[in-house]
Amino acid sequence: MNMYPDLIIELQGHVCCFGDQQLSEARAKMVYDFLVGNGISSRRMSYKGLSNTKPLYKENSDKEKALNRRVEVLVISNSGEKQIAERESTKIDLRAPVMNVKFFPKKMRLTPSGDFMLTLIAEMIDESSDLKFEFVIFDNINDAKLTGSRAKGLERALLDKMVRKEVFLVRTAVKTPSMPIAADDNYILLKISK
Repeated sequence: MNMYPDLIIELQGHVCCFGDQQLSEARAKMVYDFLVGNGISSRRMSYKGLSNTKPLYKENSDKEKALNRRVEVLVISNSGEKQIAERESTKIDLRAPVMNVKFFPKKMRLTPSGDFMLTLIAEMIDESSDLKFEFVIFDNINDAKLTGSRAKGLERALLDKMVRKEVFLVRTAVKTPSMPIAADDNYILLKISK
């Protein structure tokens, strides 16, 4: 994007296995936010989620499923004019909601689908190097004790999935004023930094 200053792109998020429009859009937005955070103008980009409507593979194996979870870049316009860009160190400071990591009602244990989503996140963490991951579980359910138990349960689940303790942190936070109260669904934010 720095070398081609008139390049305009669309980021397209994809998921595997089951239709999840919200997750596919969040995936594309995470890349969008990363680029904006590293100095690329938001006017040069857009993003959208395509759910699982355009798989690359039939998903007969875990590897094929993983390859269908992706963000693609569609070039909208580019004159091809190059500009020599000064090399800057890439900073990483992303924040994204964690989608579909759900707990059983009034329990600290993850639902099977919530555990599946956490497994996908654990795989992403395992494939990343030199990054730190912070999970923030908000008490938007008005039950600080249960929120704290769920944070401990999430940490235990990540350790059970062989995620190294030194690369992640799980903590709780009070709900923000604009955050709606939910009956039993904690809002979880993931912060990724270098």
